Amino acid sequence: MSTQLEHKEEDQANELRTLFQDIEEGNENDEESFADQIINEIDVLNLPPRKEVHTKNKRTKIKLSKPLLRFLFTVIIVLAGLGTAIYVWQDEITTLLHKL
Repeated sequence: MSTQLEHKEEDQANELRTLFQDIEEGNENDEESFADQIINEIDVLNLPPRKEVHTKNKRTKIKLSKPLLRFLFTVIIVLAGLGTAIYVWQDEITTLLHKL
């Protein structure tokens, strides 16, 4: 078990050594170009105004006029009444339909 732990520590140490060697050998330019890329990706001057970002509603709103609301309410009441009537008078309705 201790050999596995020592082996892991060696691997980590080797990785760190190679990283430091790369930096010392002259790969510092890569770091600078990477930093430049990060700075160029976030261009603060091209961001939208704060007011525009925070005032946008992400929900879609449906506007219903009062006559349409009244019509929908009436249709729902009529359908509820028909459903109740069919449930209550189910036997009478089925016998009437069989006679026809």
